Amino acid sequence: MYKNVQYELVKWQREGAKEYIYNYYIYIPDDKIQEKYRSIFSLSEAIVDYSTFSTYNYDVLDNIVKMHGGITYMAIVKNPHKYYHIGCDYNHSFDTNKVITFEILRKDAMNSIDELYNMFVIV
Repeated sequence: MYKNVQYELVKWQREGAKEYIYNYYIYIPDDKIQEKYRSIFSLSEAIVDYSTFSTYNYDVLDNIVKMHGGITYMAIVKNPHKYYHIGCDYNHSFDTNKVITFEILRKDAMNSIDELYNMFVIV
């Protein structure tokens, strides 16, 4: 938890792969998003509990939420309150041969949360 926004750091491996993939996710509470930005975060209400890839515009959201390499995942989570579960990965060509650590993920997640506050997206 950072500035009352939950974040998650993940390290995983595809079946049969030698390399690990790292991700971080932030959970943005719906009630913390300013009204003028709410439509940017809107997803179909049918997309719930980790269903991915919706009709929203990633490019628009990427301009609002700064994440490593851009947003690669978004879903609505209701547990029991509504959250936007947004994530990115470190599996880009520019990540090849870089040492990724949980400390790097933590700093990047915290920077993403700071950006949301700095841009007055969340209050």
